[in-house]
Amino acid sequence: MKKFVEKGSEQSIIRQIEKMGFNKCESEKIFNFINSNKCLLSDNESIKKSLHSDDCNPGIIKYMIPNLNYDYYINLKYSTIMIAALLLDIKYTKGFSTLALNLSKVNTPHIIKIDEKNGEKCILKETLSLKNKTGTNTLLLPFHGECCNNNYTCKFRNIDKCGCTKENIDEIYKQLTSKGVFKKEGNKYIYQL
Repeated sequence: MKKFVEKGSEQSIIRQIEKMGFNKCESEKIFNFINSNKCLLSDNESIKKSLHSDDCNPGIIKYMIPNLNYDYYINLKYSTIMIAALLLDIKYTKGFSTLALNLSKVNTPHIIKIDEKNGEKCILKETLSLKNKTGTNTLLLPFHGECCNNNYTCKFRNIDKCGCTKENIDEIYKQLTSKGVFKKEGNKYIYQL
């Protein structure tokens, strides 16, 4: 599987994301989202940040705060970038979705839209936040009826409460499975992208 592997400053990484068909603002949002949500990454993906400072001139200047710069090493699946764009509601072109799907070796070109209103976006995000990226219909139990994604417009959300039942979660997983996002094994749904 081809991967997005880049090394350099934050701005140079963002420029590489732009080359995939996103504008600068979208690329920054994608970079920041992935960098802030490393729990969504698979075991074989990583974002590493290293600090280096410019050399200081000898004398009194060495006592001043040096200019701090960060370098990043990013090793991601293209599908991770695509999913981040979906979770951020970034509307990308069909050309990008086809490119991302081809690079990630996913042969289901009908993965174009994750439906926020029907709860797909919430279930996808919560499953990706699990270490093994595998969910069941008990996915939302730890939230004890509280909405875990208040920023989403979901038909199950009632102010800060979630009315999504185990049966609803099973149905959402089935919809996402039909789109190629998950594979069902027993009562578990395993992330595939």
